[in-house]
Amino acid sequence: MDIHSKIIVCTTLDADGKVVRKDSFENSFDRLNEYISQFHEGDKFVMESTGFYEPLYDFIESHG
Repeated sequence: MDIHSKIIVCTTLDADGKVVRKDSFENSFDRLNEYISQFHEGDKFVMESTGFYEPLYDFIESHG
């Protein structure tokens, strides 16, 4: 996840590291919730460590 002040850009990889999709959406908790709801418990997320990541990290952690 590449976190920007207005958008989040995501690339999804399969188990072999192959890109299977790319997404971008508004940087909001509603949009982030829509995005992460497509995944399963135990799936991993990696995000850029910027000033914008902390609230989003906490949100993802609180949703499993």
